[in-house]
Amino acid sequence: MSARSRDIAFVNAVGNSAVAANLAAGRRDAVTALDDAQRARLVTDVDGAIRDLRAVRQALAAPVRTCEVCGERFVGRVDARYHSDACRQRAHRDRGRH
Repeated sequence: MSARSRDIAFVNAVGNSAVAANLAAGRRDAVTALDDAQRARLVTDVDGAIRDLRAVRQALAAPVRTCEVCGERFVGRVDARYHSDACRQRAHRDRGRH
């Protein structure tokens, strides 16, 4: 993905369609025409959008697991066996009973 495409995606993610349209047209001067407060707000919004996109990407890449205790499906690490601390504790207690 090119830098311009990334810029457009991030600006679209924060909902500023006027700036996104100008970026799509190759008019980077639209961003320079913003005052300092608008630029700061846009940077904050883009940073938030980047964090949100990273979280979505990580969630999509993470394996879907099934809890060994209750059978609930969850997204977790490759070595995750339980979906919650309660299930982990229950498994520990059950091991002591056998």
